[in-house]
Amino acid sequence: MSFNQVKKRIMVAGTLRGGSSVVYNALNAHSKIMILGEYVHFFRFIYKHYDPLNRINVERLLDEMHARLYWRYRVEIDKDKILSAIDSNGYTYQVVYDAIMTFFLEIMEKDIPGEDAANNWKSIPEFLSLFSDAKVIQVYRDPRAVVASWKKSSRNNTDYMGVLFNCIDNMKSCSYYKKYLSPDVYYCIKYEDMLMSPERIVRELCDFIDEKFEPLMIQPEKWNELFDGVYMKRGWSSHVGEMKEGFDLTRINAWNDSLDDWELCMCETIANDCMKELGYRLSGKKFDTCSALKWIDVVRENQFLYKLFSLWLPLKQGSDAYPSNPRDPYTWGIPLRMKERFVDTDDGKAYLKVMDEIRKKYSKK
Repeated sequence: MSFNQVKKRIMVAGTLRGGSSVVYNALNAHSKIMILGEYVHFFRFIYKHYDPLNRINVERLLDEMHARLYWRYRVEIDKDKILSAIDSNGYTYQVVYDAIMTFFLEIMEKDIPGEDAANNWKSIPEFLSLFSDAKVIQVYRDPRAVVASWKKSSRNNTDYMGVLFNCIDNMKSCSYYKKYLSPDVYYCIKYEDMLMSPERIVRELCDFIDEKFEPLMIQPEKWNELFDGVYMKRGWSSHVGEMKEGFDLTRINAWNDSLDDWELCMCETIANDCMKELGYRLSGKKFDTCSALKWIDVVRENQFLYKLFSLWLPLKQGSDAYPSNPRDPYTWGIPLRMKERFVDTDDGKAYLKVMDEIRKKYSKK
């Protein structure tokens, strides 16, 4: 396809480990739609990080993107081809997005681009302002399940509890956007509804995107044949330690076997209002004093959690904050082995060396 044929740009938003992968897997099973999971990260790595946007800074952007994708995922981009498209259409972030997405669309032989923009729900209005034909799909999930998922994959002692405040912020933003954004550009999904009623939700998604429903979208047993395993692949489940198998209902209450009493107490205390508003039933468990004091002590002893709790306490406000900078390679895990550090691998060390060379190269320009 040509650069100027890009249309219906899709943004899927939600918390990390918040259920968005099952949504974009279903969308990727459509013959026209491509949702990238981890390669572009437009708002995290690109948007407003290369100002002023000119040829030199675009070259640097593509050099850094190529290094990240190659050394972390063994995926290569054609920098010259993407740069040529940008040169021909102007140095704007809209053009950069379209040029990068066109490159991937041509590989996958698809027409409609999008990406899973984890923890970027606050960028939804910006995305809609950048592209007149943009479509946003926001996903929310039971905070207890999100916390349980992070607990299993986290390298940090208690930082993973911070995702609870991410869930609150994401759920509140869903309520806000549903009220103030047009249903023509915004669609909100409860993750558990996607698992329990996949055909209904996927048909609604197709109506929202204005594309015909295709049966393969709800036939996960055939997705391995459709997905190449590189650009399009299933999400990983930390609960079961393997690739996700489509609409698996056991994931809805998997948190029951994963959370300690103090963690469950903290979740149901802090996210109580949001959970009730969006139809989540509390466990009904009666927590003892030790469980309540335990999570309070955890918050007091963890600077990151204490900061988030201090924001929540007066106004019950959530946050999109990470415990560490997701742009910093020293915080990156290894795909499918997230408790290990990317920078400790040979590829990680090679990436740091290449990035240092890129910085030196452009410091002279």
